[in-house]
Amino acid sequence: MRKALSVALLLVLLCSMSAVAEEAAGTVDYAAWGANLPFVPEGETVTLKIAVPQSADNYDWDQVWFWKWASEAMNIHFEVEQIPDASVDQRVNLMFASGEVPDILFGIGLSTANLVKYGQYEQQLLPINAYITEELTPNLYAWSQEESFENCICPDGNQYVFPYIDRLVFNSGNGHPIYVNKEWMDELGYEMPTTVEELTELLRAFKADDPDCIPMGGSAMGISYVMTHLQNAYGLQTISGDNYGIQPSLRRSQDLVVPCATPEYKEYLTTMHTWYAEGLISPDFFTMDRVTDMAQAAEGKYGAWAYPYDQANPDLEAVQKWYAVPSLLSTTNDVYSVPRSSASVRPGNAVISADTEYPELCMKFMDFFYSPLGTIYGWYGPMAGTADTLDMVGGWYADENGDIQYVDVDNGKFSSGYQYSIGCVAPCSTARMNNRCELGWDSSVYSTTALLQHFAGLEPQPEKRDPNIASQFPHYTLYTYDTLHLAEDQFNTQYVYFDEETAIQVQDLQTVIRNYVTTETAKFITGARSLDEFDAYLEELEAIGVDEYLQYYKDVTGR
Repeated sequence: MRKALSVALLLVLLCSMSAVAEEAAGTVDYAAWGANLPFVPEGETVTLKIAVPQSADNYDWDQVWFWKWASEAMNIHFEVEQIPDASVDQRVNLMFASGEVPDILFGIGLSTANLVKYGQYEQQLLPINAYITEELTPNLYAWSQEESFENCICPDGNQYVFPYIDRLVFNSGNGHPIYVNKEWMDELGYEMPTTVEELTELLRAFKADDPDCIPMGGSAMGISYVMTHLQNAYGLQTISGDNYGIQPSLRRSQDLVVPCATPEYKEYLTTMHTWYAEGLISPDFFTMDRVTDMAQAAEGKYGAWAYPYDQANPDLEAVQKWYAVPSLLSTTNDVYSVPRSSASVRPGNAVISADTEYPELCMKFMDFFYSPLGTIYGWYGPMAGTADTLDMVGGWYADENGDIQYVDVDNGKFSSGYQYSIGCVAPCSTARMNNRCELGWDSSVYSTTALLQHFAGLEPQPEKRDPNIASQFPHYTLYTYDTLHLAEDQFNTQYVYFDEETAIQVQDLQTVIRNYVTTETAKFITGARSLDEFDAYLEELEAIGVDEYLQYYKDVTGR
Protein backbone atom coordinates (compact mmCIF):
# COMPACT_ATOMS: atom_id res chain seq x y z
CA MET A 1 0.00 0.00 0.00
CA ARG A 2 2.82 2.40 0.85
CA LYS A 3 4.48 1.81 -2.50
CA ALA A 4 1.23 2.42 -4.34
CA LEU A 5 0.72 5.67 -2.48
CA SER A 6 4.28 6.75 -3.24
CA VAL A 7 3.84 6.19 -6.96
CA ALA A 8 0.57 8.10 -6.93
CA LEU A 9 2.13 10.99 -5.07
CA LEU A 10 5.09 10.88 -7.42
CA LEU A 11 2.85 11.34 -10.46
CA VAL A 12 1.32 14.40 -8.86
CA LEU A 13 4.76 15.79 -8.06
CA LEU A 14 5.99 15.14 -11.59
CA CYS A 15 3.15 17.15 -13.05
CA SER A 16 3.63 20.07 -10.67
CA MET A 17 7.43 20.10 -10.87
CA SER A 18 7.66 20.03 -14.64
CA ALA A 19 6.32 23.54 -14.83
CA VAL A 20 8.97 24.70 -12.42
CA ALA A 21 11.78 23.41 -14.57
CA GLU A 22 10.65 25.65 -17.42
CA GLU A 23 11.90 28.59 -15.40
CA ALA A 24 15.50 27.59 -16.08
CA ALA A 25 16.61 31.14 -16.73
CA GLY A 26 14.95 32.58 -13.63
CA THR A 27 14.40 31.66 -10.03
CA VAL A 28 13.55 28.22 -8.70
CA ASP A 29 10.33 27.45 -6.85
CA TYR A 30 11.93 25.80 -3.83
CA ALA A 31 8.65 24.62 -2.30
CA ALA A 32 7.83 22.62 -5.44
CA TRP A 33 11.03 20.70 -4.85
CA GLY A 34 10.42 19.89 -1.20
CA ALA A 35 12.03 22.89 0.53
CA ASN A 36 9.83 25.48 2.23
CA LEU A 37 12.34 28.30 2.51
CA PRO A 38 13.37 30.38 4.34
CA PHE A 39 13.58 28.41 7.57
CA VAL A 40 14.03 31.56 9.64
CA PRO A 41 11.52 34.41 9.17
CA GLU A 42 12.80 37.58 7.57
CA GLY A 43 14.00 40.08 10.14
CA GLU A 44 15.21 37.44 12.59
CA THR A 45 18.86 36.48 13.00
CA VAL A 46 19.87 32.99 14.05
CA THR A 47 23.38 31.53 14.01
CA LEU A 48 24.09 27.83 13.64
CA LYS A 49 27.55 26.50 14.41
CA ILE A 50 28.48 23.56 12.20
CA ALA A 51 31.65 21.47 12.08
CA VAL A 52 32.63 19.71 8.85
CA PRO A 53 35.71 17.78 7.72
CA GLN A 54 38.03 19.45 5.22
CA SER A 55 40.07 17.50 2.70
CA ALA A 56 42.77 19.01 0.54
CA ASP A 57 40.20 19.22 -2.28
CA ASN A 58 37.79 21.47 -0.37
CA TYR A 59 37.77 25.24 -0.67
CA ASP A 60 37.59 27.30 2.51
CA TRP A 61 33.97 27.32 3.59
CA ASP A 62 33.34 31.00 2.85
CA GLN A 63 34.28 30.25 -0.77
CA VAL A 64 31.93 27.26 -1.02
CA TRP A 65 28.76 27.92 -2.97
CA PHE A 66 26.42 25.96 -0.70
CA TRP A 67 27.09 28.00 2.43
CA LYS A 68 26.55 31.27 0.58
CA TRP A 69 23.34 30.08 -1.04
CA ALA A 70 21.97 28.45 2.13
CA SER A 71 22.67 31.54 4.20
CA GLU A 72 20.57 33.63 1.83
CA ALA A 73 17.84 31.11 0.98
CA MET A 74 17.38 29.70 4.50
CA ASN A 75 18.06 33.02 6.27
CA ILE A 76 20.55 31.35 8.61
CA HIS A 77 23.89 32.79 9.66
CA PHE A 78 26.46 29.98 9.63
CA GLU A 79 29.69 29.66 11.56
CA VAL A 80 31.50 26.72 10.01
CA GLU A 81 34.55 25.02 11.48
CA GLN A 82 36.47 23.01 8.90
CA ILE A 83 38.52 20.25 10.51
CA PRO A 84 41.41 18.80 8.47
CA ASP A 85 40.70 15.16 7.67
CA ALA A 86 43.73 13.93 9.58
CA SER A 87 42.57 15.74 12.74
CA VAL A 88 38.86 14.87 12.74
CA ASP A 89 38.96 12.10 15.36
CA GLN A 90 41.13 14.11 17.72
CA ARG A 91 39.04 17.26 17.35
CA VAL A 92 35.72 15.45 17.77
CA ASN A 93 36.96 13.65 20.88
CA LEU A 94 38.01 17.01 22.32
CA MET A 95 34.61 18.53 21.56
CA PHE A 96 32.78 15.83 23.49
CA ALA A 97 35.34 15.73 26.30
CA SER A 98 34.96 19.48 26.83
CA GLY A 99 31.20 19.51 26.29
CA GLU A 100 31.62 22.10 23.55
CA VAL A 101 29.85 20.39 20.67
CA PRO A 102 28.64 22.66 17.85
CA ASP A 103 24.99 22.65 16.85
CA ILE A 104 25.64 20.12 14.08
CA LEU A 105 28.47 17.76 13.22
CA PHE A 106 28.00 17.39 9.47
CA GLY A 107 29.94 15.01 7.24
CA ILE A 108 31.54 13.45 10.31
CA GLY A 109 30.61 9.83 10.90
CA LEU A 110 30.44 8.45 14.43
CA SER A 111 30.80 4.75 15.15
CA THR A 112 27.91 2.91 16.76
CA ALA A 113 29.98 2.76 19.95
CA ASN A 114 30.32 6.53 19.92
CA LEU A 115 26.63 6.98 19.19
CA VAL A 116 25.85 4.96 22.30
CA LYS A 117 28.55 6.67 24.34
CA TYR A 118 27.80 10.28 23.38
CA GLY A 119 24.10 9.84 22.72
CA GLN A 120 22.58 7.22 24.98
CA TYR A 121 25.11 7.34 27.83
CA GLU A 122 26.40 10.92 28.02
CA GLN A 123 23.29 12.49 26.43
CA GLN A 124 25.35 14.95 24.43
CA LEU A 125 23.48 14.13 21.21
CA LEU A 126 19.92 15.06 20.36
CA PRO A 127 17.52 12.09 20.01
CA ILE A 128 16.24 13.11 16.60
CA ASN A 129 13.47 10.49 16.43
CA ALA A 130 11.35 12.75 18.62
CA TYR A 131 11.57 15.43 15.94
CA ILE A 132 10.96 13.35 12.81
CA THR A 133 7.40 14.41 12.06
CA GLU A 134 5.40 15.11 8.93
CA GLU A 135 5.14 18.77 9.92
CA LEU A 136 8.71 19.54 10.98
CA THR A 137 10.72 17.21 8.72
CA PRO A 138 8.40 16.19 5.87
CA ASN A 139 11.13 14.76 3.66
CA LEU A 140 12.84 12.65 6.29
CA TYR A 141 9.45 11.55 7.60
CA ALA A 142 8.42 10.39 4.12
CA TRP A 143 11.60 8.34 3.79
CA SER A 144 10.98 6.81 7.23
CA GLN A 145 7.61 5.57 6.01
CA GLU A 146 9.28 3.76 3.11
CA GLU A 147 12.55 2.55 4.64
CA SER A 148 13.58 1.05 7.95
CA PHE A 149 15.94 3.19 10.03
CA GLU A 150 16.73 0.27 12.36
CA ASN A 151 20.48 0.42 11.68
CA CYS A 152 20.44 3.92 13.15
CA ILE A 153 18.63 3.06 16.41
CA CYS A 154 20.56 2.77 19.68
CA PRO A 155 19.65 0.18 22.36
CA ASP A 156 17.63 2.77 24.28
CA GLY A 157 15.29 3.06 21.29
CA ASN A 158 16.49 6.51 20.31
CA GLN A 159 17.99 7.62 17.02
CA TYR A 160 20.90 10.04 17.39
CA VAL A 161 22.25 9.95 13.84
CA PHE A 162 20.74 10.94 10.53
CA PRO A 163 20.48 8.10 8.01
CA TYR A 164 22.38 7.78 4.77
CA ILE A 165 20.06 6.45 2.06
CA ASP A 166 21.97 4.60 -0.64
CA ARG A 167 21.20 2.94 -3.98
CA LEU A 168 23.33 -0.21 -3.75
CA VAL A 169 23.27 -0.92 -7.47
CA PHE A 170 26.82 -1.82 -8.43
CA ASN A 171 29.17 -1.00 -5.58
CA SER A 172 30.66 -3.68 -3.40
CA GLY A 173 31.48 -3.17 0.24
CA ASN A 174 35.09 -2.29 -0.51
CA GLY A 175 34.35 0.73 -2.65
CA HIS A 176 35.79 1.12 -6.10
CA PRO A 177 37.58 -1.75 -7.84
CA ILE A 178 41.19 -1.73 -8.95
CA TYR A 179 41.44 -0.49 -12.52
CA VAL A 180 44.33 -1.16 -14.88
CA ASN A 181 45.43 0.69 -17.98
CA LYS A 182 44.44 -1.97 -20.50
CA GLU A 183 46.33 -0.28 -23.30
CA TRP A 184 49.57 -0.64 -21.33
CA MET A 185 48.64 -4.19 -20.35
CA ASP A 186 47.86 -5.25 -23.93
CA GLU A 187 51.05 -3.72 -25.29
CA LEU A 188 53.07 -5.82 -22.84
CA GLY A 189 51.15 -8.98 -23.67
CA TYR A 190 49.50 -9.57 -20.29
CA GLU A 191 46.01 -10.86 -19.49
CA MET A 192 43.67 -9.37 -16.90
CA PRO A 193 44.99 -10.49 -13.49
CA THR A 194 42.83 -12.71 -11.30
CA THR A 195 45.22 -13.18 -8.38
CA VAL A 196 47.48 -10.94 -6.32
CA GLU A 197 50.50 -12.70 -7.78
CA GLU A 198 49.38 -12.04 -11.36
CA LEU A 199 48.69 -8.41 -10.49
CA THR A 200 52.17 -8.09 -8.97
CA GLU A 201 53.77 -9.45 -12.14
CA LEU A 202 51.78 -6.98 -14.22
CA LEU A 203 52.93 -4.09 -12.02
CA ARG A 204 56.52 -5.26 -12.38
CA ALA A 205 56.09 -5.29 -16.15
CA PHE A 206 54.79 -1.71 -16.06
CA LYS A 207 57.83 -0.65 -14.02
CA ALA A 208 60.29 -2.43 -16.30
CA ASP A 209 58.75 -0.83 -19.36
CA ASP A 210 58.70 2.66 -17.84
CA PRO A 211 60.93 3.12 -14.76
CA ASP A 212 59.47 6.60 -14.19
CA CYS A 213 55.89 5.37 -13.82
CA ILE A 214 54.17 4.44 -10.57
CA PRO A 215 52.63 1.06 -11.40
CA MET A 216 49.96 1.15 -8.67
CA GLY A 217 48.58 4.55 -7.77
CA GLY A 218 46.90 5.57 -4.56
CA SER A 219 47.98 6.27 -1.01
CA ALA A 220 46.88 5.66 2.54
CA MET A 221 45.78 9.31 2.76
CA GLY A 222 44.39 9.52 -0.77
CA ILE A 223 42.73 6.80 -2.86
CA SER A 224 43.26 3.89 -0.47
CA TYR A 225 40.87 1.20 -1.72
CA VAL A 226 43.78 -0.99 -2.83
CA MET A 227 44.54 -1.70 0.84
CA THR A 228 41.18 -3.35 1.48
CA HIS A 229 41.18 -5.10 -1.91
CA LEU A 230 44.41 -6.88 -1.06
CA GLN A 231 43.10 -7.92 2.34
CA ASN A 232 40.02 -9.36 0.59
CA ALA A 233 42.31 -11.31 -1.75
CA TYR A 234 43.85 -13.04 1.27
CA GLY A 235 40.45 -14.06 2.65
CA LEU A 236 39.72 -11.13 4.97
CA GLN A 237 36.33 -9.48 4.39
CA THR A 238 37.67 -6.05 5.33
CA ILE A 239 35.32 -3.25 4.34
CA SER A 240 36.00 -0.01 2.53
CA GLY A 241 37.42 2.69 4.77
CA ASP A 242 38.85 0.18 7.23
CA ASN A 243 42.31 0.34 5.68
CA TYR A 244 44.04 -1.19 8.68
CA GLY A 245 41.60 -4.04 9.33
CA ILE A 246 40.38 -2.86 12.73
CA GLN A 247 36.65 -3.60 12.40
CA PRO A 248 35.85 -7.27 13.09
CA SER A 249 34.76 -9.10 9.94
CA LEU A 250 34.45 -12.60 8.58
CA ARG A 251 37.40 -14.59 7.29
CA ARG A 252 36.57 -16.66 4.19
CA SER A 253 32.87 -16.41 5.10
CA GLN A 254 33.51 -18.45 8.24
CA ASP A 255 34.93 -17.17 11.53
CA LEU A 256 34.74 -13.65 12.90
CA VAL A 257 38.19 -12.09 13.28
CA VAL A 258 39.94 -8.78 13.69
CA PRO A 259 41.70 -8.68 10.29
CA CYS A 260 44.83 -6.91 11.52
CA ALA A 261 45.38 -9.65 14.12
CA THR A 262 45.47 -12.64 11.75
CA PRO A 263 48.18 -14.56 9.87
CA GLU A 264 46.49 -13.41 6.66
CA TYR A 265 47.33 -9.83 7.55
CA LYS A 266 51.00 -10.79 7.39
CA GLU A 267 50.46 -12.03 3.84
CA TYR A 268 48.87 -8.71 2.98
CA LEU A 269 51.75 -6.81 4.60
CA THR A 270 54.27 -8.94 2.73
CA THR A 271 52.73 -8.04 -0.62
CA MET A 272 52.51 -4.36 0.26
CA HIS A 273 56.14 -4.40 1.43
CA THR A 274 57.18 -6.03 -1.83
CA TRP A 275 55.34 -3.38 -3.81
CA TYR A 276 56.91 -0.62 -1.73
CA ALA A 277 60.45 -2.05 -1.89
CA GLU A 278 60.28 -2.56 -5.65
CA GLY A 279 58.81 0.87 -6.37
CA LEU A 280 55.47 -0.56 -7.48
CA ILE A 281 53.65 1.93 -5.25
CA SER A 282 54.64 5.49 -4.45
CA PRO A 283 57.49 6.05 -1.99
CA ASP A 284 55.12 8.63 -0.50
CA PHE A 285 52.31 6.09 -0.02
CA PHE A 286 51.77 7.02 3.63
CA THR A 287 52.16 10.79 3.26
CA MET A 288 50.73 11.69 -0.15
CA ASP A 289 47.41 13.54 0.03
CA ARG A 290 44.41 13.05 -2.22
CA VAL A 291 45.09 16.12 -4.37
CA THR A 292 48.58 14.89 -5.26
CA ASP A 293 47.24 11.40 -5.86
CA MET A 294 44.56 12.69 -8.25
CA ALA A 295 47.06 14.95 -10.02
CA GLN A 296 49.49 12.10 -10.64
CA ALA A 297 46.66 9.99 -12.03
CA ALA A 298 45.65 12.82 -14.37
CA GLU A 299 49.27 13.13 -15.54
CA GLY A 300 49.22 9.49 -16.65
CA LYS A 301 51.79 8.25 -14.14
CA TYR A 302 49.76 5.24 -12.99
CA GLY A 303 49.37 1.84 -14.59
CA ALA A 304 46.73 0.78 -12.07
CA TRP A 305 44.56 2.70 -9.65
CA ALA A 306 41.61 1.86 -7.40
CA TYR A 307 39.41 4.72 -8.59
CA PRO A 308 37.41 5.56 -11.74
CA TYR A 309 39.82 7.38 -14.04
CA ASP A 310 37.18 9.83 -15.24
CA GLN A 311 37.35 11.47 -11.81
CA ALA A 312 40.94 12.51 -12.56
CA ASN A 313 40.73 13.02 -16.32
CA PRO A 314 37.35 13.38 -18.06
CA ASP A 315 38.83 12.85 -21.54
CA LEU A 316 36.84 9.96 -23.01
CA GLU A 317 39.76 8.51 -24.95
CA ALA A 318 41.90 8.42 -21.81
CA VAL A 319 39.11 6.97 -19.67
CA GLN A 320 38.40 4.12 -22.06
CA LYS A 321 41.90 2.73 -21.58
CA TRP A 322 41.01 1.69 -18.05
CA TYR A 323 39.35 -1.61 -17.18
CA ALA A 324 38.29 -2.94 -13.82
CA VAL A 325 39.96 -5.98 -12.29
CA PRO A 326 37.56 -8.72 -11.10
CA SER A 327 37.64 -9.82 -7.47
CA LEU A 328 41.14 -11.08 -6.71
CA LEU A 329 42.24 -14.33 -5.12
CA SER A 330 45.77 -15.41 -4.13
CA THR A 331 47.90 -18.54 -4.07
CA THR A 332 47.05 -18.95 -0.38
CA ASN A 333 43.33 -18.16 -0.68
CA ASP A 334 40.78 -19.52 -3.15
CA VAL A 335 37.68 -18.16 -1.41
CA TYR A 336 36.16 -14.92 -2.68
CA SER A 337 36.00 -12.56 0.28
CA VAL A 338 34.69 -9.27 -1.11
CA PRO A 339 32.03 -7.93 1.26
CA ARG A 340 28.68 -6.85 -0.06
CA SER A 341 27.71 -3.20 0.03
CA SER A 342 26.57 -1.75 3.30
CA ALA A 343 22.88 -1.55 4.16
CA SER A 344 20.69 0.62 1.94
CA VAL A 345 19.87 2.74 4.99
CA ARG A 346 22.68 3.11 7.50
CA PRO A 347 24.08 5.65 9.96
CA GLY A 348 25.03 8.77 8.07
CA ASN A 349 27.48 11.54 8.77
CA ALA A 350 25.43 14.00 10.79
CA VAL A 351 24.37 14.46 14.42
CA ILE A 352 22.92 17.35 16.43
CA SER A 353 24.14 18.54 19.80
CA ALA A 354 21.72 17.99 22.67
CA ASP A 355 22.66 21.47 23.90
CA THR A 356 21.67 23.34 20.76
CA GLU A 357 19.35 26.28 21.30
CA TYR A 358 17.66 25.53 18.00
CA PRO A 359 16.77 21.82 17.74
CA GLU A 360 13.83 22.42 15.39
CA LEU A 361 15.90 24.60 13.07
CA CYS A 362 18.72 22.06 13.03
CA MET A 363 16.19 19.39 12.09
CA LYS A 364 14.80 21.54 9.27
CA PHE A 365 18.31 22.17 7.99
CA MET A 366 19.12 18.45 7.90
CA ASP A 367 15.71 17.56 6.47
CA PHE A 368 16.57 19.73 3.48
CA PHE A 369 19.14 17.16 2.32
CA TYR A 370 16.44 14.49 1.97
CA SER A 371 14.32 16.69 -0.31
CA PRO A 372 14.61 16.63 -4.11
CA LEU A 373 16.10 20.13 -3.97
CA GLY A 374 18.54 19.15 -1.22
CA THR A 375 19.63 16.04 -3.10
CA ILE A 376 20.53 18.32 -6.01
CA TYR A 377 21.81 21.43 -4.25
CA GLY A 378 23.63 19.57 -1.47
CA TRP A 379 25.95 17.89 -3.97
CA TYR A 380 25.52 19.05 -7.57
CA GLY A 381 24.69 22.66 -6.79
CA PRO A 382 22.60 25.01 -8.95
CA MET A 383 21.60 24.55 -12.56
CA ALA A 384 23.45 26.75 -15.02
CA GLY A 385 21.49 29.81 -16.03
CA THR A 386 19.55 30.15 -12.79
CA ALA A 387 19.93 33.01 -10.36
CA ASP A 388 21.09 30.51 -7.75
CA THR A 389 24.58 30.30 -9.25
CA LEU A 390 25.17 33.59 -7.39
CA ASP A 391 27.96 34.32 -9.87
CA MET A 392 30.11 31.97 -7.77
CA VAL A 393 29.87 28.83 -9.92
CA GLY A 394 28.94 28.01 -13.49
CA GLY A 395 26.45 25.33 -12.54
CA TRP A 396 25.44 22.08 -14.21
CA TYR A 397 23.31 21.48 -17.28
CA ALA A 398 21.82 18.59 -19.23
CA ASP A 399 23.15 18.36 -22.79
CA GLU A 400 21.20 17.30 -25.88
CA ASN A 401 21.50 13.66 -24.83
CA GLY A 402 20.38 14.28 -21.28
CA ASP A 403 23.88 13.76 -19.91
CA ILE A 404 24.89 16.06 -17.06
CA GLN A 405 27.74 18.45 -17.80
CA TYR A 406 29.39 21.19 -15.75
CA VAL A 407 30.26 24.67 -16.95
CA ASP A 408 33.32 24.80 -14.71
CA VAL A 409 34.59 21.50 -16.10
CA ASP A 410 33.99 22.68 -19.66
CA ASN A 411 36.04 25.81 -19.02
CA GLY A 412 38.88 23.90 -17.38
CA LYS A 413 38.49 25.13 -13.80
CA PHE A 414 37.95 21.56 -12.58
CA SER A 415 39.00 18.20 -13.98
CA SER A 416 35.68 16.47 -13.30
CA GLY A 417 32.20 16.93 -11.91
CA TYR A 418 33.30 15.22 -8.72
CA GLN A 419 36.18 17.63 -8.18
CA TYR A 420 33.82 20.53 -8.88
CA SER A 421 31.28 19.26 -6.33
CA ILE A 422 33.70 18.66 -3.47
CA GLY A 423 35.82 21.67 -4.32
CA CYS A 424 33.45 24.61 -4.35
CA VAL A 425 29.84 23.38 -4.24
CA ALA A 426 29.02 20.85 -1.52
CA PRO A 427 29.22 21.61 2.22
CA CYS A 428 32.03 19.02 2.45
CA SER A 429 33.24 15.87 0.70
CA THR A 430 31.04 13.63 2.84
CA ALA A 431 27.90 15.74 2.77
CA ARG A 432 25.62 13.42 0.80
CA MET A 433 22.74 12.07 2.85
CA ASN A 434 20.58 10.73 0.01
CA ASN A 435 22.00 8.92 -3.02
CA ARG A 436 18.64 8.01 -4.51
CA CYS A 437 16.56 9.81 -7.07
CA GLU A 438 13.29 10.28 -5.21
CA LEU A 439 10.61 8.42 -3.36
CA GLY A 440 8.74 6.08 -5.66
CA TRP A 441 11.46 5.95 -8.30
CA ASP A 442 13.06 2.57 -8.96
CA SER A 443 16.63 3.05 -7.72
CA SER A 444 17.84 0.08 -9.75
CA VAL A 445 16.80 1.96 -12.89
CA TYR A 446 17.05 5.66 -12.06
CA SER A 447 20.06 7.40 -10.55
CA THR A 448 20.20 10.96 -9.27
CA THR A 449 20.98 11.93 -12.87
CA ALA A 450 17.30 11.34 -13.62
CA LEU A 451 16.38 13.85 -10.92
CA LEU A 452 18.69 16.43 -12.50
CA GLN A 453 17.15 15.76 -15.90
CA HIS A 454 13.70 16.25 -14.44
CA PHE A 455 14.78 19.48 -12.74
CA ALA A 456 16.04 20.68 -16.13
CA GLY A 457 12.63 20.00 -17.67
CA LEU A 458 13.61 16.80 -19.47
CA GLU A 459 12.06 13.36 -19.39
CA PRO A 460 13.94 11.34 -16.74
CA GLN A 461 16.03 8.64 -18.40
CA PRO A 462 16.94 5.22 -17.03
CA GLU A 463 20.59 5.00 -16.07
CA LYS A 464 22.72 4.41 -19.13
CA ARG A 465 25.25 1.65 -19.39
CA ASP A 466 27.11 3.18 -22.25
CA PRO A 467 30.90 2.88 -22.64
CA ASN A 468 30.86 6.06 -24.73
CA ILE A 469 29.92 8.11 -21.68
CA ALA A 470 33.05 8.72 -19.66
CA SER A 471 31.33 8.96 -16.29
CA GLN A 472 29.54 5.65 -16.86
CA PHE A 473 32.33 3.65 -18.45
CA PRO A 474 34.30 2.38 -15.43
CA HIS A 475 31.26 0.97 -13.68
CA TYR A 476 30.14 -1.12 -16.62
CA THR A 477 33.31 -2.81 -17.86
CA LEU A 478 34.26 -5.92 -15.94
CA TYR A 479 32.95 -4.57 -12.67
CA THR A 480 29.36 -5.79 -12.89
CA TYR A 481 27.34 -8.26 -10.90
CA ASP A 482 28.06 -10.84 -13.61
CA THR A 483 31.76 -10.87 -12.80
CA LEU A 484 31.95 -9.35 -9.31
CA HIS A 485 32.43 -12.32 -7.02
CA LEU A 486 31.15 -11.50 -3.55
CA ALA A 487 31.76 -13.44 -0.35
CA GLU A 488 29.28 -16.27 0.19
CA ASP A 489 28.44 -15.26 3.75
CA GLN A 490 27.90 -11.58 4.44
CA PHE A 491 28.02 -10.19 7.95
CA ASN A 492 28.72 -6.57 8.77
CA THR A 493 29.64 -5.56 12.32
CA GLN A 494 29.61 -1.83 11.58
CA TYR A 495 26.06 -1.46 12.81
CA VAL A 496 26.31 -3.52 15.99
CA TYR A 497 25.15 -1.63 19.08
CA PHE A 498 26.42 -2.45 22.55
CA ASP A 499 25.05 -1.48 25.93
CA GLU A 500 26.36 1.72 27.44
CA GLU A 501 29.22 0.29 29.50
CA THR A 502 30.37 -2.12 26.80
CA ALA A 503 30.21 0.55 24.10
CA ILE A 504 32.68 2.70 26.02
CA GLN A 505 35.02 -0.25 26.58
CA VAL A 506 34.83 -1.24 22.91
CA GLN A 507 35.49 2.30 21.75
CA ASP A 508 38.46 2.72 24.08
CA LEU A 509 39.95 -0.58 22.93
CA GLN A 510 39.36 0.24 19.28
CA THR A 511 41.13 3.58 19.64
CA VAL A 512 44.22 1.99 21.21
CA ILE A 513 44.29 -0.82 18.64
CA ARG A 514 43.82 1.56 15.72
CA ASN A 515 46.64 3.85 16.81
CA TYR A 516 49.01 0.93 17.28
CA VAL A 517 48.13 -0.93 14.06
CA THR A 518 48.24 2.21 11.94
CA THR A 519 51.78 2.94 13.10
CA GLU A 520 53.07 -0.63 12.88
CA THR A 521 51.49 -1.30 9.48
CA ALA A 522 53.36 1.64 8.00
CA LYS A 523 56.58 0.34 9.55
CA PHE A 524 56.12 -3.15 8.14
CA ILE A 525 55.28 -1.92 4.65
CA THR A 526 58.12 0.60 4.43
CA GLY A 527 60.64 -1.80 5.97
CA ALA A 528 61.17 0.22 9.13
CA ARG A 529 60.17 -2.94 10.99
CA SER A 530 61.03 -6.43 9.77
CA LEU A 531 58.19 -8.81 8.98
CA ASP A 532 60.16 -11.34 11.00
CA GLU A 533 58.72 -9.49 14.00
CA PHE A 534 55.10 -10.16 13.02
CA ASP A 535 54.63 -12.72 15.80
CA ALA A 536 55.87 -10.12 18.29
CA TYR A 537 53.38 -7.67 16.77
CA LEU A 538 50.55 -10.17 17.39
CA GLU A 539 51.69 -10.58 20.99
CA GLU A 540 51.68 -6.81 21.40
CA LEU A 541 48.13 -6.69 20.03
CA GLU A 542 47.08 -9.31 22.56
CA ALA A 543 48.68 -7.26 25.32
CA ILE A 544 46.61 -4.18 24.46
CA GLY A 545 43.36 -6.16 24.39
CA VAL A 546 42.60 -7.28 20.84
CA ASP A 547 41.18 -10.62 22.04
CA GLU A 548 38.91 -8.86 24.53
CA TYR A 549 37.85 -6.44 21.79
CA LEU A 550 36.89 -9.29 19.45
CA GLN A 551 35.07 -11.18 22.18
CA TYR A 552 32.70 -8.25 22.73
CA TYR A 553 31.60 -8.56 19.10
CA LYS A 554 31.31 -12.34 19.31
CA ASP A 555 29.17 -12.09 22.42
CA VAL A 556 26.72 -9.57 20.99
CA THR A 557 26.48 -11.18 17.53
CA GLY A 558 26.67 -14.85 18.48
CA ARG A 559 29.26 -15.44 15.72
